[in-house]
Amino acid sequence: MEATVSAAHPEADDGYSLTAIYGNGTDTTQHPGGEERVEAVSGIGDAPLVIRSGERTMDYDPGAGRNWTNQDESADALLPPPAEDEERPVPVRLRSDRKGVPVTVEVRPADPGYRDAAYCRLTLG
Repeated sequence: MEATVSAAHPEADDGYSLTAIYGNGTDTTQHPGGEERVEAVSGIGDAPLVIRSGERTMDYDPGAGRNWTNQDESADALLPPPAEDEERPVPVRLRSDRKGVPVTVEVRPADPGYRDAAYCRLTLG
């Protein structure tokens, strides 16, 4: 299982978009989003896809200025298991209510047997 994050792109509505990509390079079916929507994404903690304000070392999300506008859509995109050698793209849309909001995107396989995670840090606004 591989996890990557695309570069963030500004949108016309003053938001930002990026794509988290989970690649199944194994010969078995993988469930990177877990079994339920509530397990797949989070703004604060342990999940395969975490979008938090601040640094990746923070164990909470003060939510200061960061709005994940399509969190449910992201969870729904992550739940179907990718087949062997298939990738699962997960769209992420973010908005900011002020300039200079630091955001960390953490993408990791759901299985604790994998060590690698992808981190993307960006500043909104």
